[in-house]
Amino acid sequence: MVSVLVHILGSHNLDIAEDIVQETLLKALQVWPYHPQVALIQRALADLYTIEEKYTKAEQFNKQALANIEKALGPNHPETGESLYKMAEMYYLKKTIIKP
Repeated sequence: MVSVLVHILGSHNLDIAEDIVQETLLKALQVWPYHPQVALIQRALADLYTIEEKYTKAEQFNKQALANIEKALGPNHPETGESLYKMAEMYYLKKTIIKP
């Protein structure tokens, strides 16, 4: 989702992409508050915040996504693994950027 938005809007329009993903999340929460798709949107928002180097927000949404995926699909589901991977990737990038 994020890569498509960045491709369409360009990397200089990340604020617009952020607004689109946030609006999508709000609408999804109204319709499916406990659906796994909400977690995927949360993960997309975390990816966007990671790209923007807003690591506190990225961590918050990664944790929410992981909790929702685990609750909906279980700890052994591939999407749970993907959420763990995305969180690890964010922590790696945070460390790399903060400590050159």
